[in-house]
Amino acid sequence: MTVNELMEKLRARISPEEEVLLREGRDLTINEHNRSTALELLAAPPKDGEAPEEEIARLEDILTGYLTEMLPEKPEAWKWIILACIYLSYVAHRPMHPIQAAKIQVREEAGETVYYCPMCSPEEDTACHFCVCRNLEE
Repeated sequence: MTVNELMEKLRARISPEEEVLLREGRDLTINEHNRSTALELLAAPPKDGEAPEEEIARLEDILTGYLTEMLPEKPEAWKWIILACIYLSYVAHRPMHPIQAAKIQVREEAGETVYYCPMCSPEEDTACHFCVCRNLEE
């Protein structure tokens, strides 16, 4: 699938009513990081590139499992977390967590922005495996 097709799939998961609430900043179970990411997704221009469909589905499965265990009392928030993580990883190519909150270090290396996260796990069955961040110890 192309990145543009991915963006359209992600946008389609936001109803017109939810879009209004996002823009107004009210009545949704969503934190500010995920709200601003959803608004960015809605406004993002077309992008070139390919998006690995199976990898994205695997990330969504891992996130759903994690949220089922760690945030069972707020299933209405899961959608926004999953949308933000997929968008940030495969469209924006930025960390899933807010940079300051996660103490992510941003460096320029060979003309490219590289993110180093102190919480980054090397395990393949974690969301970290799909994040653009590298382990801080690399």
